[in-house]
Amino acid sequence: MGDDPLVTNEFQFTKADAAALRRGVDPWEVSGFYKFIKLYPKIDYKSALAQAAPVVAEIREVSDKSIGQLCCAQVSERRLRRLLESRNREDLSHQLQSVVRLLKRKANPTDIVETIVYWGEDRRRQIAQDYFGGLGDE
Repeated sequence: MGDDPLVTNEFQFTKADAAALRRGVDPWEVSGFYKFIKLYPKIDYKSALAQAAPVVAEIREVSDKSIGQLCCAQVSERRLRRLLESRNREDLSHQLQSVVRLLKRKANPTDIVETIVYWGEDRRRQIAQDYFGGLGDE
């Protein structure tokens, strides 16, 4: 993706906005969401960002590892399979929220946003490779 990052790990929702997003409030009704989408001018899929916002709101500690790498130590293969079987961004968002909670709210916001925006076979494959590749490192 070059030297110019698609997304950034520098953004953090206010506690009130994060709580609203976790409760399932429509992201377009949360004032901090507009600042969030301005961070991603290269992403034309604003609906995908609306799906990513509640997941990013769950994150309390930023990691530089991918979601697959983080999952290999703390998430069961069954839970990973549920994540990989997500049929659309909405389902994926719900699965990722659960996974981030299992990871004690530690994740990489950049990886989360890119996973939701570019969800498809390539992303599924990458998560699986990161997960199963990391199992040997335990």
